[in-house]
Amino acid sequence: MEKQMNMLEEQVDLMEDVERFQRATYERDLARIQEKLRTEYENTREKFGRFVDRLPDGLVLITSGAKYRQNRTETHYYRVVVGHHNTVSGPMTHIISAPNEEWPDVPPWAWDEWHKCQWIYPSNGLWVKKEPEYQPEVKWHE
Repeated sequence: MEKQMNMLEEQVDLMEDVERFQRATYERDLARIQEKLRTEYENTREKFGRFVDRLPDGLVLITSGAKYRQNRTETHYYRVVVGHHNTVSGPMTHIISAPNEEWPDVPPWAWDEWHKCQWIYPSNGLWVKKEPEYQPEVKWHE
């Protein structure tokens, strides 16, 4: 019994080490991304005003989102492309996930099994390169 307790304590110690390593890796990656956003990007409000309907089709943006993981909330960043679709109220802006090598993460809302929708309406926290990038071939297929 004592041997089993010792093994369990060792496993708990190992898990704590893994969690500390994962947390340190996350914080280092987050700091690198935030520095990149400060130096190479600007908030879309600064470039296009506060209305997202002014964002042009095909414009590449970076957006953030929260993920709950291992009893904590983490911020992740995703590459998306702007598009527009018609509604009864008129044209509406949406964003579509467009990962690449530099921004490989796919947002949780993209290709959601429940909603089966690859786009969402944009919200706060959108960054655009200081020299905007466009990828007009990314489209929402209704």
